[in-house]
Parts: sequence; structure tokens; C-alpha cells
Amino acid sequence: MINPAHFLVNTDKPMDKIVYIKETSVATGAGIDVTIPHGLSFIPLPMMQWSTSADFSVAYEPDTGPFPSANPGYAFESVLTVEANATNLVVRYNGIIPNLPAYVRIFAFAPHDFTGDTPATASQGDSFVLNSGYNYMKLITANKVSVASGATSTISQTTGITPHVLAWTEFSGTILPVNLSYPLNNVTIEPTTSSIIIRNESFLDYTVHYRMYYNA
Repeated sequence: MINPAHFLVNTDKPMDKIVYIKETSVATGAGIDVTIPHGLSFIPLPMMQWSTSADFSVAYEPDTGPFPSANPGYAFESVLTVEANATNLVVRYNGIIPNLPAYVRIFAFAPHDFTGDTPATASQGDSFVLNSGYNYMKLITANKVSVASGATSTISQTTGITPHVLAWTEFSGTILPVNLSYPLNNVTIEPTTSSIIIRNESFLDYTVHYRMYYNA
């Protein structure tokens, strides 16, 4: 880490509590959904990276993947998505390559208003490590907002910086992440120095969960 000030543990800026971690390989092919029980008492906020190699030398966000070499008419050659419901995480494949090797790393947060206990994600005490060689994301706020179809919600923020934002849509008991670079669920998030602008360009009314972070 170049700047030691980037390492900060401060009760005014709590670190995230990850309530679920899973790394595995998944089957891919037309119509294949991989269902993974999460064992939580609530619907978590899932995030995922995936790769075609076990060492994750190249990794992709949800709803993205390799660019097509043979058919430029497709945005991506293959994509994996992740969503959560009351009992399971569901990994879905959509692509033009059958039986593509796929490896996933999934983690999830609890919704901001959950107040109960969650199972430990570190199997041993030694698995919990704070290391000043890493820059930990510093949470400013977490909340959710209802955004109707075709509507825009503007959330004021007073940090004076353009924050990093993670977001998810919730509809009919299913939560999936908003991909800020390729929003397939037609919800876009625009952080500015004074607000977070959430635009819902879909035909559905969503609850949008969001988590806002300092960038340093």
C-alpha cells in the first residue's frame, strides 16, 4: 500500500460484514441453473466474480463475460449471473459456448435493516486478519429505496467526494446485483459529489438496495 493512511479502522466508518462466502465451479449449458442453498434467515445481497480458469487470472463481473471473437453481434460470448431468494443463491448461464468451464466466487451482505445474528464466515479465529497492506472499503451508509418503473430517485450525500456504490434490485422475493458497467436489469446508478442518482428504465417497480463507500 502506497499511502498508509488508506488503512483505517474507524467506528465512524464501519467495515462491511460479509455474511456468506462460496467459491466453486458450476455447470454451464442452455437452461442450466445452479442452485446453492445459502442457509440464511433472510434474502442476502449477493455479489460475484466468475472466470473460465480456476486461478481467476481473468475475472468477470455478473452479467458480463468474454467478448465474442466469432460473432460480434453478441455483447458477450458467455455470461453468468447470480441472484438470491429466501433459500438459495442461483447462478445462471447464458452463452453461445456449451459446457464452458466456469468458476465462481460469491459473497453476500445482509440487508441494512437486518438485526439478527449471522453465521461466521471464517472457519477459524486465525482466518480473521486485518492487514495494513490492503485498503479496506469504508462504508458511509447503507439503505434501500423504492423506485417505480420509469422513475428516478436522487439520494443526497454530503461527503464532498464521488463515492463508490454497490447496488441491488429486489423484485418479488429475488435480489440481484446491479452491474454498473452493463445494467441488464435496466437500472443505472450515478454517484456524484452531492448525490446518488438511481434511474429505473425497466417495466418493473424495484426496491433498490445500495451501499456507499469512501474511495480511499
